[in-house]
Amino acid sequence: MGLSPASMGVRVPLPLFMIDFDSKPDFINEEGTKWWLDKDLTSYAKSKDLDLVCWITETKDGAKTRVLVDKDVPIHDTTTLDGMACHIDAIWMSEQ
Repeated sequence: MGLSPASMGVRVPLPLFMIDFDSKPDFINEEGTKWWLDKDLTSYAKSKDLDLVCWITETKDGAKTRVLVDKDVPIHDTTTLDGMACHIDAIWMSEQ
């Protein structure tokens, strides 16, 4: 039985993007940027009754980011999961 870093108490960071960038994107825009729906963060926004959609994008030069969209308008982008979740929380709190 092998030992993993986590089993030895070593903190293993999660990948920045938990998506297979070799999979078919949900769409590709006119600039060639590939877009995949981030189901987890979109569900998180919906759980707070926010009508927002989160996408993971990859440009032609390989740059990857998350983009938060409100009614087809990008309103925030970040490379981190935590950064996007915090921004969703901030929007939710501002509407309370």
